[in-house]
Amino acid sequence: MKNARAILKWIPEIYFMASIIFYWIDTGLFNPFAIAFFLSLSLLLYFKSKVVGIVVSSLFILINMYMVLALLSEFNEFPTFDHSAKNLLFFGLIYIGLNLTMGIIMLIKYIKSDKQSVLQMTV
Repeated sequence: MKNARAILKWIPEIYFMASIIFYWIDTGLFNPFAIAFFLSLSLLLYFKSKVVGIVVSSLFILINMYMVLALLSEFNEFPTFDHSAKNLLFFGLIYIGLNLTMGIIMLIKYIKSDKQSVLQMTV
């Protein structure tokens, strides 16, 4: 039961790691943004620092808020509200909404935690 709770505390980080790996594979192996995201999340998982956690989660939230604007811009390029436009809007909003939710959960986790509780998350 303790192991399950320890894993549940790391769900946002695990989700973002999987999302970054998917993005990295999808865009090609030499993608500097994917490498930077992967390294920043790896540093967070290694050092478990409150400051790094707040910075990384804030960065993910800001990037995904920008992606909402990019999604709406792309959606406006469709001349009619057809099946492709519905798919783009539906799946885009679900994915970005999930990213924002995980980023907010991660931000709250690191804001509320102190150095000792972050270290205890590893046990």
